[in-house]
Amino acid sequence: MEKRIIPDPTQAKDVALYFIDVTAGNYDPPKIAKTIKLVKVLMERGYTKEEIKAVIDYIIDRKPGIYSFGYIISAFDDVMGKLREIEAEKRAQQEIERVRKELTSTIEGQRVEVRVDGESAERNRDKAERIKLQSRFGEKFDFDMFEGK
Repeated sequence: MEKRIIPDPTQAKDVALYFIDVTAGNYDPPKIAKTIKLVKVLMERGYTKEEIKAVIDYIIDRKPGIYSFGYIISAFDDVMGKLREIEAEKRAQQEIERVRKELTSTIEGQRVEVRVDGESAERNRDKAERIKLQSRFGEKFDFDMFEGK
């Protein structure tokens, strides 16, 4: 037997009044009662007050002129999926930024100052002579680039 969720009537009323406020603003008692009943249907399915409000906001932003909570119920599962995808993308972006900052701070801590010393210039000159390195621009530009200033 499936466990039935009993919705909180106060939360259902809050969501219903929120919906009516952002749509028509017509506060007649039959419409409020019907909207509360429909909100309770969603709450019985296990959705929270915040999730329902998020879906209402998403739909109202995309389709102004909604006046019936029945449309919210019919589009609820699809919109919830989209909202979850958006939330997952936000978390992924935050994780990417966190890792990027962590790597940047790690790299900054590991950087070593490059010093001009004769030892590395000497090693590079020996290597160039060993492998008979020549300028790719011809003999005119073939000079000792490791010479000091």
